[in-house]
Amino acid sequence: MADPSSSTGVPKTDWTDEERRQLEIKLDKDLDDFIAGLKKRDADPVPIDQLEKEISNHPFFMKELPKDGTLPPLLQGLQDIKYSEAENTVEDLASAHKEDGNQAFKVANYRLAVMSYTEGINKKCSNKQLNASLYNNRAAAHFRLKNYRSCYKDCKRALEFDPTYAKALSRLIDACMELELFDECVSNVKKLEELKGPSAQSKETIQKAQKLKVEKARDERRKIFKERKKDSSATALLDAIRERGIIMDKSDLESVESPLLGEHVGGVHLEDGKLVWPVVLLYPEYKLTEVIQNFNEDSTFEEQIAEVFAESPEWDVEKKYRLETVRVYYEEDDKPHKVPLKSTLKSILSKKTYKLEAATPAFIIFVAGSEAEKRFLSKN
Repeated sequence: MADPSSSTGVPKTDWTDEERRQLEIKLDKDLDDFIAGLKKRDADPVPIDQLEKEISNHPFFMKELPKDGTLPPLLQGLQDIKYSEAENTVEDLASAHKEDGNQAFKVANYRLAVMSYTEGINKKCSNKQLNASLYNNRAAAHFRLKNYRSCYKDCKRALEFDPTYAKALSRLIDACMELELFDECVSNVKKLEELKGPSAQSKETIQKAQKLKVEKARDERRKIFKERKKDSSATALLDAIRERGIIMDKSDLESVESPLLGEHVGGVHLEDGKLVWPVVLLYPEYKLTEVIQNFNEDSTFEEQIAEVFAESPEWDVEKKYRLETVRVYYEEDDKPHKVPLKSTLKSILSKKTYKLEAATPAFIIFVAGSEAEKRFLSKN
């Protein structure tokens, strides 16, 4: 007759008595033949590593499945019998999946362990202790995967089946600690003490939970205070910008979290009631930009430009960019506007013709009378 085991990888459930009897005979004969073959080699021993390989490849002694996912016919037959709903009770099947999960857990394959325990749970057997064990074991696998919320839920389910399950309660304590559920953690420690009695470890756990609770509350208060302070600073900053009549994009005004507002490095900020800006200088002749990080609104362009060109930049080989030779411009609606060097930054930003882009003032620098300046003026 044909081999009764499935060749498709799908467990066979419709076993006849004759098929089962034939499979048992075949399994017994195959094992006897295999052992007999080993005995015949006594006169001509084979290397131990070769012998180990042959034994490990036999279906009865396999520790790992073939890499291509296919099962030898005999092993498939054993698998079909193991998970046959016709041959096993619901409790037997749940236990089988639990064993699979335990094996996967031992080799640190926690995801496979979760899947196996889930299969066992889904059998919905009536054995409360088995169900409690399945949920507890799945909780253990979830904990190793750092799925602390899932671990927490599974521990709860395990304790519903067995309220005295100390292992599940102990793991629930660990999950509560990871989830920062410190009050519940302490409550569960006290429940565990009722089951197993007080211990140095339980006392230490309670002290740790209480300490972390205090630290968490302190950190939350600091966070709230910092946010309020930040909100207050942002409000004062925006009020100062509006008071000066500075024209800005609405999104920049409303977004206090903008990288150019708020408390970020390089952003506009208040110092003693004065606005301090990061200002971009553009050098079209060389296609370069430079940033003055802290340009106080009451400072003049003359003061800042003098500092910028106190020493000639490396790119200015001809040393022609100096305070007395440069002119400063800004553009609005493709029209050039010359900036008098005696002007303060505040006076320029407050002009109706100046619109601040991306919350960062930008100005164009030319050498007076240069070809670059002429092209700029003629273009506009």
